[in-house]
Amino acid sequence: MKEPTAKMIVLQDIAVSLNNICRFGGQIPEFYSVLQHSLLVYALAPKELAGVALLHDATEGYLGDVIKPLKVILDYSYSDIEKRFQKAIFERFSLDESLMSAIKRYDTQALQMEHDYFFNIRKSPLKHILDMFKPDVERRSPFIVDTDWVKIYKDLVYENCPNLLNDELIGGAI
Repeated sequence: MKEPTAKMIVLQDIAVSLNNICRFGGQIPEFYSVLQHSLLVYALAPKELAGVALLHDATEGYLGDVIKPLKVILDYSYSDIEKRFQKAIFERFSLDESLMSAIKRYDTQALQMEHDYFFNIRKSPLKHILDMFKPDVERRSPFIVDTDWVKIYKDLVYENCPNLLNDELIGGAI
């Protein structure tokens, strides 16, 4: 964990883990995973940012979801570890880390939609966006959601970089 390498990173590990971590530190009325959030960011982002959108929170697959107030308190001790994992993940999937700044806009938009939806601040289109991943993502089993996420990623990789698609990289299960 101290020195993660690209070779240690497996897509299926990320998918399973993110699908079992609840957003908002679990302080919402129904389970909604970090993986579902990644699908929402993917739906909002332009096609050229698709890979980064799907993997923008991939570090949490290895480190867990640390809520923002705690990240601020932990400061560099956490961010340094997170940066090392992000570097390994982005290297593994041949993604440009500099594109993370471009994803922030869509990540923030997704956060606002999720917040509005779960805390009933105003009617949110979150459900309509999630419905594109039929059947209803909000009520789906974790296995189906992580299978969809891996399939979307595999399709994206195959379309853009077919040489990257192999069982070792993906995890072989799908």
